Amino acid sequence: MKIKCGFEWHVQIDSGKLFCRCESEIKENKDFKEIERYIRPSFGETGKIDASAEFEGQKMKTIVYKLFDDTDCLVDIDEEPPHEIDNKALSVGVEMSYALNSYLLKNLIFMRKTIADGSNTTGFQRTAVLALNGAFKFKDKTITIDTISLEEDSARKDSEDENKAVYFLDRIGIPLIEIATGIIETDENEAKEIAMEFGKFTRLFSVKRGIGTIRQDVNLSIEGGKRVELKGFQNIREMDKVILNEAERQKNLIKMKENFSYLIDNLSKDAYSVKEILSHSDSNLAINAIKEGKEIIGMPLPGFKRSPW
Repeated sequence: MKIKCGFEWHVQIDSGKLFCRCESEIKENKDFKEIERYIRPSFGETGKIDASAEFEGQKMKTIVYKLFDDTDCLVDIDEEPPHEIDNKALSVGVEMSYALNSYLLKNLIFMRKTIADGSNTTGFQRTAVLALNGAFKFKDKTITIDTISLEEDSARKDSEDENKAVYFLDRIGIPLIEIATGIIETDENEAKEIAMEFGKFTRLFSVKRGIGTIRQDVNLSIEGGKRVELKGFQNIREMDKVILNEAERQKNLIKMKENFSYLIDNLSKDAYSVKEILSHSDSNLAINAIKEGKEIIGMPLPGFKRSPW
């Protein structure tokens, strides 16, 4: 199926951690220490509190971090300022930028992306744009590279429930190269081939290998549809199937929209109170609205199945 898509590739660099001199290895043993934190939103440099941070803070969820002696330090738990950037990580980023024929920026300025789910002990991710306007060759196509960034990876999730989230800190701070492409007109099979070819390209550099070391986000849409981001591809073998499923979903939504347009044009203008009917439902939204004295109005929609009420 014809689609428009763009990739964001996140590649772990095989070096020390980005802002400290700890090892960047994923630990499988259970010899760890634990600390507990809570998300407490604070005012940013604009004088406002980030909406997502405020929302997460209201949950009062306990965040548990598991630390290992040889991969984690005070920088990782936000008890010490970041050190100088890892030279090897920077060198690999520069090498990849040149290989992709991109324009390397003269100054590297790290920014903060708000991360409010607890996967970053700081509450944000440090990221810097390294290069712009590159190109990646695939068969007879030239795929534009919009940005190449250097950033730190987040913590590795162990478990989560309503009251607590648990993370391992061995992954936090591992250097990532983020490469974002421009729009590509293609299909699901070629998109998979492009991703596989890029994976081969990364092996020319000092990057980590194995499941989870390259994560791919795919932004895609079809004609008449909206852009949807499919996050965190790790098993590239399933990429074409997932892309096709999303394209089919958008295609069906477009058909539904056309059907709804016809129904709306022929919609009855009659409206009725359904407060009494919904007072016996198990919908908290409806029950709370009724308790607050609000009215609930319903309209007949032709073409829909009759309500089980």
